[in-house]
Amino acid sequence: MEPRIIKRYNNRKLYDTTASRYVKLEDILKMVMDGEDVRIIDNDSGRDLSGITMVQILFEELKKKKGLVSFTALKNLLRLSGGSISELLEELFSSDSPLLTEIKGKGRKKLDELYSWLDKKIESALPSIAQITSMKDDFRELKERVESLEKELSRLKKRL
Repeated sequence: MEPRIIKRYNNRKLYDTTASRYVKLEDILKMVMDGEDVRIIDNDSGRDLSGITMVQILFEELKKKKGLVSFTALKNLLRLSGGSISELLEELFSSDSPLLTEIKGKGRKKLDELYSWLDKKIESALPSIAQITSMKDDFRELKERVESLEKELSRLKKRL
């Protein structure tokens, strides 16, 4: 499948050539989160700006979510990179990166823990749900009996 091409103009506007419309960084983030292969290309030079645009999106997201990554962690990341941020980012996000593999493993473990917790909560709620269903049936039966009694009462009133 061909990647979705976003052209970046000198005025910093981003144009989605597939949808034929201007987009924002948030739109590109959504595309990436939805699993689309997106390439950002400088309209004048044809240079691939995908990496730098992704870093810009990451920066904007970090600004929105204060405390997402601590200042100390970012400092250590810069120190570890030896000043070569592009090499560090390439290593961090390459598909065969041990760090990324470890992060995915931890994410999978957390997801499994979440599923386990949800299963327990659902299991504990099932008796209450069954009781509510039973009460609903009882209520329906009572309603039918009241309607029947009202009809009988109405019939008796007419006789008087």
